Order: sequence, then structure tokens, then C-alpha cells
Amino acid sequence: MTRTNRTRTLIGLCALILFGISGNSSGRDAAPPPGAAGGVVQDMPVADMETMGLIWIQEGNVKRLAYVVQTGDTLWDIARRYLNSPYYWPKIWERNTFVINPHLIFPGDILYIYPDGLVEKPYTASDRSISVGSISGPGGTRKEVVYQPAGSTGFLATEEVESAGRIVGNPANVVLLGENQYVYVNVGKADRVEVGDRYSVFRIGEPDVKKSQMVIHPVTGEPFGYKVTQLGEIEITKTYAETSEALIINSYREIHNGDFITPYLQPLEEKVQVRATEVESLHAYVVTSKDNRKLLGRNDIVYIDRGSEDGVMRGNVFIAYLPCETIVDDVTKQVIRIPEKILGSILILEPRSKSSVGLIIESYREFSPGADLFLSRYKTWEIEGVSSPADLDACKSNPECLLIPKEKYDQGFDNPMCDPIDPKYRKTGK
Repeated sequence: MTRTNRTRTLIGLCALILFGISGNSSGRDAAPPPGAAGGVVQDMPVADMETMGLIWIQEGNVKRLAYVVQTGDTLWDIARRYLNSPYYWPKIWERNTFVINPHLIFPGDILYIYPDGLVEKPYTASDRSISVGSISGPGGTRKEVVYQPAGSTGFLATEEVESAGRIVGNPANVVLLGENQYVYVNVGKADRVEVGDRYSVFRIGEPDVKKSQMVIHPVTGEPFGYKVTQLGEIEITKTYAETSEALIINSYREIHNGDFITPYLQPLEEKVQVRATEVESLHAYVVTSKDNRKLLGRNDIVYIDRGSEDGVMRGNVFIAYLPCETIVDDVTKQVIRIPEKILGSILILEPRSKSSVGLIIESYREFSPGADLFLSRYKTWEIEGVSSPADLDACKSNPECLLIPKEKYDQGFDNPMCDPIDPKYRKTGK
């Protein structure tokens, strides 16, 4: 659509608004568009649509919902409001072919938001929310966590980025790429790539953030990975010796030559069943969070430094805690062991080889990147020579109880979540 045609459409739109789209001067009885699939369109009063800023446009015998661009609007903001997520802005771009540059839209432009009159539930500005419930099945009652996934900025470990391929060109020789366009990638038969393989497309860094996106481990001080923005997915259509052709099957943002590709990253599941672990004892750290928060709490997405190579599985729950401390009694000078303090729990949403994506599902107090995490098949423990005979007998019959032998206790080991204490303090009290 040219700028002149757009102006004509706007004039026609003004006339439709002035005289009533369906012959009714109030415009309140406008029927849903043909093919509208239940739910929002059919149940939504016109007044609600007007509140949302949507209007009907008559095109022959078909009515379509449209949006008139206002000063300061961007496709990102419009997609956030009407398509549940700002990362779906390329879909609006594709449905409005007159928009040549997606970064240049103008007040008065008329945009079709939904295909064939379909309406998706409008985005709300509420934060991610989670709920924890129980489900019953053949295996008994299990806990299930349901949450609302957030956008598409993520984290990849250093080796995942270093082994990634790239988009090296496209047949159309265009700068901005989106769905249903072909690209060339620098992986091929020599890399065991086959037709039908899917890859995720990503870019190092976050939208509108110019500073370095390398993530430094908060405890070791070593580079651990990168913040990345997931851009979409491609599917291999032809393979050659060292390159392949691929089709962009999904795009959340514009894709460019030079963007990275990695074997397909499964989207985070909305329902995750809590599952026990077979790991006896695993210590980890929170490395960073999705939103770069310094203080973390319930609903935050975090990345930890343990993954499937360490036995971590989807649905495992790590305990976040403050480690044990030792203090000296001012009077007796005896060293006293202060037990750990539980801060919350983190549900594993996606384990990768050396790292995992987690969701904080419980938070008793805020904690920060660098927080200690612990995963174990054991829920409690007892110590030979210290615990009562009754407690020891109960522990021996409980598969979730760790029995600490007396010789390990004598070596300073009295708590699997904490470092051993120097045994001399127990024996001498100094």
C-alpha cells in the first residue's frame, strides 16, 4: 500500500467511524468477522474493543479488526498489547505489506493485527505468575507447577556459543529476514546436518542493550556464558558439503545475516511436574537471572551452573540457602556451628549440558546471583554416635534419610549442605 493509498484508506476509515460501520450509527452491533474462532471476538463487546483501541474496517463483504497507529507507537509495543508478547511484532509486519521498514510506522497508519479476523487474548501487563498444585495418576499424587513463560531473552553457556553456526546469506539478498524466507547457513553434511533438522536462531546480547553480554560467574570470576536473544527457528531444506539451505519457520524479531544458530532449543514448558532426583549430593550456584536482577524472589527466571552432565533433570528442585557458619562464644571461646538458612527453592525448567534454566517457586527472603544451591535425593539426615537410637532406626528404614557414619562425623562432616568443620573444634572446644 502506498502512502497515498494509506491516506485514502484513512479517509474511508474516518467515514466508516462517522456514519457507522454496519449501518448502525452507534457502531455497537457490529458482528464478528467471518471465520472468527470463538472466545475473544464473539464474547467481546464493541465498547471493550474501542477501549483497547481496535476498530472494524469493512472490505467488501468482510470486516477486519484494525489498529490506527498513534504517535510514539512501535510494532514492538503494539504486539505486546494485542498478541500477548512483543516478540510477535514480525507477524504484524507480515500482515501489513505496505510497511517497508518495520522501524518506520507513522501516526494514521492502519495496521491489521490478526489474520482473517482471529483475535488472540490481549496482553496484560501483569508479571509472570505461577501456581503449584497436585495431580493424581497411576503413580500416585504428584506436584505440578504451572507458570506463564516470559519472553525470549535467554542464556547460553560459553561452549554452546563457541560451537554455534551462523546464517551466512540469503537467496533474496535482503537485510531484514522473517518467516517463510530462505537463508544459507555454514553447517552441512560434514556436520551431520540432515534435511528436516531444526535450529534456533539467536543473537548475542539483549534488545536495546549495548554493553557486553558476557556473563561472569559470580563466585569463580570466570566467563561462564552469554545473554542471548532468541530470534526464531529455521528448518533445513537442502544440505551440501559444508553449507545448507534453511527456511525460517518462526521469527520473534527481525533476523539478519550473521546471526547465530544452535540445535533447536525447546520452549520452556508451561506445566512442569516436580520429580525426585537420584543425585546423592550436588552443589550449585545461581549465576545470573533473566532480567539481570540483583535481588531475586518468587517468579524470577534464573540460570545455574549445573546441568544434565551432573544428573540434573527437568522438574528437579534445588534448595537455595545460606551455608553453615561458625561463631566463637565470647565467654567459653568454644566454636559453635550455626546451621544453614533456607532461602527458597528453584524448579528446573530446562537442563542443558553444563547449565540449567530454573524458576524460583518459593522465596522466604530475597537472595542474589552467587547464592548457594543444593540438590539431593535425601530430605534429612542422622549421625551415628550422635543421633538417638530411635532416630537412627527410623533413618535406616527411610530411603530419603542420609545416615552419616561416625568416622565421617569425626572428620568434621555433619551436614551434607555445608563444608566440613575442622574436627579439632569439636574435640578441644577451641
